[in-house]
Amino acid sequence: MRTSRRSSSNGGPWFAAQGTEKSRGTKVFALAGAIQNSGLVEVPVGTPLGDLIYDIGGGIPGGKEFKAAQIGGPSGAASPNNTSTWRWITSASPNSAPSWAPAA
Repeated sequence: MRTSRRSSSNGGPWFAAQGTEKSRGTKVFALAGAIQNSGLVEVPVGTPLGDLIYDIGGGIPGGKEFKAAQIGGPSGAASPNNTSTWRWITSASPNSAPSWAPAA
């Protein structure tokens, strides 16, 4: 299974070098809504939500405060404003799905 064209063209060793020690690889996210830069982005697993919103997404127009993010599309959940330091991780347990979690 491939995550993106960039991952497949750079090969397995490159992909495995991305992310964290326990959560390797990259993840593709769709940025939309009240941010400066929208679109699809591919980032290393473990990238903080705040980096997606502020560094890649360019922040919230008009300098407004971050209030929440809709994570997981229509079937997902809204994250409160204290989650900007959370990171996307894969679980050490084979029965657990990848998710957002507080930075360790």
